[in-house]
Amino acid sequence: MPIDIKTLTSLANNYAPQIHLNKHELYYPAPIDWYLPKVDLLAQDGSLITSVVDENALSTANSSDHLKMKVRSIDSEQGDLTNAP
Repeated sequence: MPIDIKTLTSLANNYAPQIHLNKHELYYPAPIDWYLPKVDLLAQDGSLITSVVDENALSTANSSDHLKMKVRSIDSEQGDLTNAP
């Protein structure tokens, strides 16, 4: 059964997480489609599992595996977010 917009809005207002950031925050949340191409999936010992981190790689990862940034790129530098959407 489809959910109407009024019910959906009510559910979102009541149960969706709310994020409150300090006005001096330097590190903002990033969308997953921006983040995953910038990381490698590594095993606990630091060996590379894959450089292509996608849903399949994450679904087969062990709990001891971890993500690590590939390289620091220019778009990861602190910048002026005054006019950001």
